[in-house]
Parts: sequence; structure tokens; C-alpha cells
Amino acid sequence: MPLTAQDFATDLLDPAVRTAMGLPTIDASKSWTTTKPKATFQWENPGQLLYASYSTAFKAGSYNLISVGSPGPLEPENIKAYEVGGKHDLPFLNDGHLDWAVFYYNYSNIQVNIQDPGVGGIAASQNAASSISRGIDLDLAVPIVRNLTASIGMEYLDARYESFPDAQVPNIVDGVLATATPIGYEKSVNASGNRAER
Repeated sequence: MPLTAQDFATDLLDPAVRTAMGLPTIDASKSWTTTKPKATFQWENPGQLLYASYSTAFKAGSYNLISVGSPGPLEPENIKAYEVGGKHDLPFLNDGHLDWAVFYYNYSNIQVNIQDPGVGGIAASQNAASSISRGIDLDLAVPIVRNLTASIGMEYLDARYESFPDAQVPNIVDGVLATATPIGYEKSVNASGNRAER
């Protein structure tokens, strides 16, 4: 029976199993630990809140266990996030409420999804060097009558890869993902400066 992404009965970390399946060996003892700080400053008044925050976060590295060409491990993903915003009651607008935020997120070693052609296009992951996301978020809610509130939300987002020199992209031949090496199933491109996926 062919191996699928949902096959949990096979120990894909066992070197003997990987050798028997024709998969490259991996460093299964890899681990990641970190401490990430966060700081928030806020000013409150009745019906008003202003805040500024700086936070860092961490996503552990991982593996593409059934990949033939790039099993990993992937490097950990890190983010530095800066945000300022406010929450305001609006008595002049039928006791409406406004939330807003301006944000700037700086990712390093961001983990992005790719299609691994070596295993029929199953989803895998790859590290991009860095990515910047910046934008503005607005949410307004205004009561109309009892039990009825009108709300509107808007966001501007500019998310781009600052550095992604070795992006692996699928090679599409006649509208189909090419999965045979004579056709050339995978291409490496420089995606630096391009918009980030999703």
C-alpha cells in the first residue's frame, strides 16, 4: 500500500524504516527551545484604551517526513511584532464602538507551504529567509435598534518576502503538476520582493 500523508502506522523516524522505504535519513534528535519576551504599554480612560506592544514568538522547526529531496529539519520560525492601537466607545454614534490597530510583523525563517513533487505533490514546508507584514485594521460596530447592530471591518495588508532566494515552486505542464523527473517537476526561483502567500 502506498504511503500517504495520513499514514500514522509507520514510524518514519526509525532509520531502518526510512532506509527500507528509500527515504533519506534525518536527525530525529533535533530539538528547539527558546524564551521570547513581550512588552505592552497601555493608557485607559473610561470608554477609551490606547496601547503599544512589542512581542516576539517562536514556531519550532519541523520535518517533511516523507520527502525524498528535502526531509528537513526546517529551521525554527521567529517573529518580532510591533503594534499600536486603540479601543473607543462612541457615545455620539449611538454608543458605537471602534477598534483600530497599526501593525508591523518581521518574520525570519518563515515556514511556507510547498507542493513536494517527489511524493506526488503532497504538501510540505520550506524556510524562506525573511518576510515583512504591515497594515492597518479597523472595526466599527454601531447599534441600530435593540438586538440589531451594524458592523464593518476593514484591513489593509502588505505582506512580502524580503528575502526568499531559493523558493521551490511546482512546474505545471499542460495544466498538471509535473511529477516525473524527465519533465522537470520542480523549479527554484528568487521570490524576494514578491507578495507572501495567503
